[in-house]
Amino acid sequence: KNYPASFAHATADALWAMGKLGIPFPEPMLLAYYYRFALEKNELQAASLTNIIWAYGRLCPPTTPELIQHLSLWCSAFRREDVYIRRYFSASQLSKMAWAFGRLSVVMDDETLYSWYEAFGREKDNFTAMELCNVIWMFGKLRLTPEKEFWEAWCDRFASLSPRDFTSSDLA
Repeated sequence: KNYPASFAHATADALWAMGKLGIPFPEPMLLAYYYRFALEKNELQAASLTNIIWAYGRLCPPTTPELIQHLSLWCSAFRREDVYIRRYFSASQLSKMAWAFGRLSVVMDDETLYSWYEAFGREKDNFTAMELCNVIWMFGKLRLTPEKEFWEAWCDRFASLSPRDFTSSDLA
């Protein structure tokens, strides 16, 4: 069994659980995790990367230089060929990623944002109403003007949804 991969995925699951339970990350744990993540980021698949970024969005750890450096490494893991191109991030995972960056008030670097746009284009027909709302919320929260192609794809998908696809919370 691949120990680094197993440890990396188990740690991602633990971070997700802490986020789900609302348990704040103790600073010593975060610093140790940042270090381990740097060593094992190439072992993580899309689901684990999504769990990690979602947990950060849920609990919003303090924006420190260490967190920003870690998010930069997270973004490089998102862009990895074997995760990004072969394994694909789903619409749900891309929505969670956008939501988390919005919650953290951190803008993705250009290379990651362009990779995200490309993934959105590939997955656009799979986004739910709520996921589309999460995505556009991130752009508004971070005061980012989306690319024209993204905006057109977002609008096309939004227009394709029927009224039954929306809940009252989607439009709040």
